[in-house]
Amino acid sequence: DEPLAVAFHHYVLLGKAPTERLGQVTLVRDPALDEGRAQQIRQTLGEAMTRLTKAYGQAPATPPMVVATGADVNGWHGDTTAGNTMRLRLPRLADAASASRLDRFVTHEAVHWWNAGIYRTDHSKPWLHEGHADWASLLLLSEGGKLDAEAVASQVQTSLNRCVMVRGETPASQLTPSMRDDSYACGLTLM
Repeated sequence: DEPLAVAFHHYVLLGKAPTERLGQVTLVRDPALDEGRAQQIRQTLGEAMTRLTKAYGQAPATPPMVVATGADVNGWHGDTTAGNTMRLRLPRLADAASASRLDRFVTHEAVHWWNAGIYRTDHSKPWLHEGHADWASLLLLSEGGKLDAEAVASQVQTSLNRCVMVRGETPASQLTPSMRDDSYACGLTLM
């Protein structure tokens, strides 16, 4: 499986990567990741951690670690673990729209650290944890001045349209594993 081999390669390679302490977070950065996006990750993480700590009244119990890498495969991918580690895999090449996309991506993944206490990952109902993370990231970015009300409303409308296109009129509670869904879009509109 090529994506798994690429991900494994990144983890092994990063064993020698330098770490940076960023307030509440330790960043392990792929040396191949360009400095512009690395700086944006630092800033966005700091802002998200500050806002989430204030909103929830406490920081994560265990200082989190973020592993940021570029990828040899297409797309964005993030995950968090029970050990309080977040992996951010960014597309190798940046494009003009990627700055706002990167802010949303990093904030979405940071929200997962907190929403695990509210909506744990449930593979039969992913719209709960993914929807909450998408909705909270929109609110945090709006509060931080990175998204205006029009952009938030546009994203909610786009998500609603995507959800209706893939789900139709089937309620989330009646979805079966064989049915198609867009857990991000449908979850965001649920929130």
